[in-house]
Amino acid sequence: MIEKSKTILLVVLVASSLLQSYLLAYHSSDFEPILYSDYVETEKIGTQVTSENLFYPQQIVLHKDNETHAVLYPEHTFFDIIYSKIGTATFEGLRTSTSFEPLLKQQNQENGVEIRFGSGIPLSVFNLFVPLKLDFVTQVDRISKMWLTVNKVSNKVDIFLVNDAESAVYEILTTDISLEQVLEFIGLSELQMKYTIMQDHLYIPIEDITMQSLIYKYTSITTEQMENILFPDPGITRNLPTGDGTEIYSDGKRGLQIKTNQLWMSYTDPIAPLEDKLDTREDLNTAVQFVNQRGGWNGQFRIDYIAPSLTDKGQRIIFRQYMPIYPASYPIVEQDNQSFGHITATLQGGTISEYERSLIIMDPMPTNRSEKLLLGGKHLENRLLAYDHLFSVEAVYPAYRPQITPEYMEFKPVWVVELENGIVEELP
Repeated sequence: MIEKSKTILLVVLVASSLLQSYLLAYHSSDFEPILYSDYVETEKIGTQVTSENLFYPQQIVLHKDNETHAVLYPEHTFFDIIYSKIGTATFEGLRTSTSFEPLLKQQNQENGVEIRFGSGIPLSVFNLFVPLKLDFVTQVDRISKMWLTVNKVSNKVDIFLVNDAESAVYEILTTDISLEQVLEFIGLSELQMKYTIMQDHLYIPIEDITMQSLIYKYTSITTEQMENILFPDPGITRNLPTGDGTEIYSDGKRGLQIKTNQLWMSYTDPIAPLEDKLDTREDLNTAVQFVNQRGGWNGQFRIDYIAPSLTDKGQRIIFRQYMPIYPASYPIVEQDNQSFGHITATLQGGTISEYERSLIIMDPMPTNRSEKLLLGGKHLENRLLAYDHLFSVEAVYPAYRPQITPEYMEFKPVWVVELENGIVEELP
């Protein structure tokens, strides 16, 4: 009887094993592969934005006549009025132009609105501001300025886009912006501080600029939070000790380096070299979404610099942080030993390969503020004349220099210069 029971049990076990083998071999399940984007449970930190939120001019310059110029900075009331109107206008047609060349040689022209974008924005990204149909010739160029000028012959508005090398000019053929509207924009210069022109393109205020020194309390994103949102499996990361106060984490492929004294992080995700096609607009959108999901923005930012070509690591994009202090907003430019004020993303094959940012989250309002004058006029002109790289300077403007302490952050107003290669540094 016992032997018979053993035989029945053995038959049942063998049949069960065969059935399981059959199901494994031939059953078609509905399981889907785990994608990287689905695998990472990202914690939302900071503000999420779109690419359009990060694209706006660096300055708007109003030219009434050869002696009357005014410079407007982001979030100034007049800046917003002009930017809003141009951003909602219609533009059609684009052609290469030679009629703007005299204005390139003498930019202190009468009756014009000059919209400056800094070191050059690819035309595909410029479409975030001015929707235009682009062809294969113009897509590769980079725009640094947009001019709205009054044509005294036709009594209409002429609109030009100037590339960053000032070697090419494109004319927009039709627009619904009227002559009266442009004249109204220019007329706002009468209500603003007067600027003079130096070196044909540097705008110098004839008076001192009143700004503020600011002190903010802050918190920070923790190392554990960054591990959780940057590594697919944070549980397998290892901490590699160093002797200089830097923390390094790695899962065997990706690396996270944190400078604890500056609360600054650098993340790398090396991928196999790819034959990368330059799609700046798509790379920009990818970078913005990556930041949205991995740390957020924690402040006001602007698309500041897009590398003109692919590096050996891919497409590099820099977002500059701005300090919104009434009546305008000015960029934050860090010192060599104080990393703060920008987010950098590098993409290869449409994937983030490098990511750098501050871990600091400033309080919404300063705990202390005091008035500070930035000296303009002849004082600023003399400082520029003494600057070793004067002929490489593309622009000079006010900015904030951060100083990080364990208890607070201090921001002091300074004059900075922007060079032809996109580098921005404090004016000595």
